[in-house]
Amino acid sequence: MIQKCTKLSLGFFLVGLFFGSVQAQSMGELIINRSAMVVEQLNRGLEDKPNDPVLLNERGVALKDMGQYQHALVDFDAALASRPEVAVIWNNRGHVNLLLGHYRQAVTDCTKALSLAPESVPAMNNRAMAWLGLNNLILAQADLDHALSVDPFFAPALVNRSAVFLLTGDYERAAADKEAARALGWIDSPGERALPGFPLAMQSFEVAVTP
Repeated sequence: MIQKCTKLSLGFFLVGLFFGSVQAQSMGELIINRSAMVVEQLNRGLEDKPNDPVLLNERGVALKDMGQYQHALVDFDAALASRPEVAVIWNNRGHVNLLLGHYRQAVTDCTKALSLAPESVPAMNNRAMAWLGLNNLILAQADLDHALSVDPFFAPALVNRSAVFLLTGDYERAAADKEAARALGWIDSPGERALPGFPLAMQSFEVAVTP
């Protein structure tokens, strides 16, 4: 009987994961198509102002959304060449380096962003994820604690701190942070919703990163 129930549960999980993947794929295609239109518009603007840091930054963000991370880095580098004092561009470049797995460079970029904008919660969140990529859970939690002290309602930081707590085996605080994020409107990934055991959610845990 137990074996039969296990097979049924696994079947429902696989079906849920399939439809969730289809839904996520459709949403991803929508974002890519929209970003491609934005890039096309920005290309026209950059024909007249090829070194405009605002346009370069915006195109970098759109390219990032399309998954063209290396091209995005080129735009952020160009934007920073003329506006190195703008924290958000450093954070955006740090975000892309994080997505590329360049964790040490992501830490450097986000640290620079925080030197210019010490209360930047997105930069704290991104640097925390870079620390996590470097297996430094202490510094990751420190950045997330700081981010949530500045903005207790920043759901991505709650989700990410929940991931840190899971990695350290603190399931009670992990659950509390995840529930707090859900109360703020955070939507779990389909695979995570389908998994019955909370600690097992790490198999498909979604790490939130903010641009």
